[in-house]
Amino acid sequence: MKKGIILLLLSLVLLSCHREEKKAEETAYAYLSALANYKVEEAEVYATSETRETTLALSKQLLAMVDTSYIISDTPAEINIQELVIHDDTLATVKYVKNTPLKHNMQGELQLVKRDNQWQVHDMLK
Repeated sequence: MKKGIILLLLSLVLLSCHREEKKAEETAYAYLSALANYKVEEAEVYATSETRETTLALSKQLLAMVDTSYIISDTPAEINIQELVIHDDTLATVKYVKNTPLKHNMQGELQLVKRDNQWQVHDMLK
């Protein structure tokens, strides 16, 4: 009986961890895909308030200066999540590769934080 309860609890823990990884990966992918395809407003939904106020605000300003023909020539973008590491209950890191028609194999890393029970991208300017 004890073995059955232990196995059930272990299964629940593993299922919960898998669910958290999936949520974090989906958030990172949605954010990265929106930005890579020049859709800053769509990326805001997945970002922390600090990211919206700094990185994304600057992105909007810069995007306003980009020629529409360049944007068309550089889309669609493809994002491939290479690795997701959940460090603890509130911090995760994602490694990814971005490919666009004009740029290939651009590797990057993105930090996610969990706030209000939701994973959010914390993409601060360095």
